Amino acid sequence: MKQYIGARFDARTHSHAENNSLSPTNDSTTTIRIESTTGSWPGLTLDDLPAAINDWRTERSRVHAEAGAADHAVIDVLAQHGFVLDPVTFAQRTEPDAPVVLTRDFAVPATACEWLPRIPPDGIDADGIVLTHPHPDDLADLLACEQDPGARLHALTEPLDRQALIELLGSAYYRWRVGPASFLIARASPAGPPLAKLSVRRVVPPGVLDVGYVTMPAHRGKGVSTRAVRGFTRWAFTAAPVQRIELGVKPANRRSAAVAERSSYHCESVRKGRLSNLDGSYSDELSYVALRHEWTHHRDKGRGAQQPQRQ
Repeated sequence: MKQYIGARFDARTHSHAENNSLSPTNDSTTTIRIESTTGSWPGLTLDDLPAAINDWRTERSRVHAEAGAADHAVIDVLAQHGFVLDPVTFAQRTEPDAPVVLTRDFAVPATACEWLPRIPPDGIDADGIVLTHPHPDDLADLLACEQDPGARLHALTEPLDRQALIELLGSAYYRWRVGPASFLIARASPAGPPLAKLSVRRVVPPGVLDVGYVTMPAHRGKGVSTRAVRGFTRWAFTAAPVQRIELGVKPANRRSAAVAERSSYHCESVRKGRLSNLDGSYSDELSYVALRHEWTHHRDKGRGAQQPQRQ
């Protein structure tokens, strides 16, 4: 079944010369608004979008595509056809309801620019729990976790307030698809309340991720974060071109170190003075790593091993 876009062309074409047409001239940028509803261009499907834009542009043109942050279908297709998150408009985006702007420079050959693949509809299986994108109604649990003394003990930054969390929830999906960082929620079922939060960040070298985690206060001591890290690692090495996942822990945070070790990550090095503390000082970092070619072997070898502390 084809999904049609309603493309509202605002004739916003910016160039060095006066130009009010939909076909940009050299060195121009055309901005279009795209929605997943039938609109003024009912014969144009999402799959046809890049070819259509290609017809409108001339060499060296750039296209900004505006989409709603919750319009996942549009974001998916744009990412699949070489559009990337525009860094300037992303940095200036302050309102949760503001459109997401993805851009493509047609002077540069492009392939799919997806950061991470779409996860299964019911979430990523994680040894009896599931990892899903966050829901708007996760706000209260996440806010309580931000303010929890146990979560603050080894925190790197000040807690997020309510407004910051609202913005984070609203941007989580498109950040997942086009980067540079996002998070998933561990739950007992796809619609269940949050058990833990798993943060995922793209590191500069290709194929390298960084993960972090925090367990909701009421669910600590049940192995939730271990299952979340293990499930995500298995999925990332299977579904995405990821070859290395890094996980940094402060030496005093033994519970988090135990999660890393139970998840078959190995401590590769100690990086001096790397992680900030809330008092302005810096802690060393225990740098744990999982490598694609090693992880399955170590995971299977260590399966069933019991640890005295769980998080």
